[in-house]
Amino acid sequence: MEAGKEFKYSKILDVRVNKRTFGDILDFYIQSKLNPKVKVEASIAVNKNLGVANSKLIATYCLLDTRFRDLALILKHLNKLYFPQASRRIDSYAFSTMAIAYL
Repeated sequence: MEAGKEFKYSKILDVRVNKRTFGDILDFYIQSKLNPKVKVEASIAVNKNLGVANSKLIATYCLLDTRFRDLALILKHLNKLYFPQASRRIDSYAFSTMAIAYL
């Protein structure tokens, strides 16, 4: 079954707004009515202009030099390897921006 058909008849559960310094994040779950076991977690960032600009910067670096993409993926893999608990791990987005600053 296609994802579009699966979630055409769905409901949104457990909506939470997380207030942050540089914008709010809306977290929620989407559950299929056709198959209640299918549940997808989603987040939407609101008023995160700096995050959008940084994401474009990372994408541009990946397009300009494939070595940057490889470096970012290696850092992401090592981070997961050395810090298996997600709560103690630095996110890959932060590693990518730190790699740009280092270059």
